[in-house]
Amino acid sequence: PGYSGYDGFSWAYNTVSRTYMFVFHDVDSADNLVQELALDGRLSPIVAAITFPGNGNFEPSITACGDRREWLILTANNFASVIGARVRSYFAP
Repeated sequence: PGYSGYDGFSWAYNTVSRTYMFVFHDVDSADNLVQELALDGRLSPIVAAITFPGNGNFEPSITACGDRREWLILTANNFASVIGARVRSYFAP
């Protein structure tokens, strides 16, 4: 509700948590938001993963860790530098 993304969208499946994580560029705040999807259809809340200051965090990309319930997100801040963040699964093991 109230969130939108237009050009920056990426997703990855984590074999440890058995969930998908989606990351997108929010057009209203210029932040990178994430939401997790469990295989049974449950959705996590949408949260801001990268809120680094500037004129926006564009083209987010995500990859899943192979041995933890975590993902790594990379984004282009102002198209001038790369910012990264680790996010953990919302769902309990």
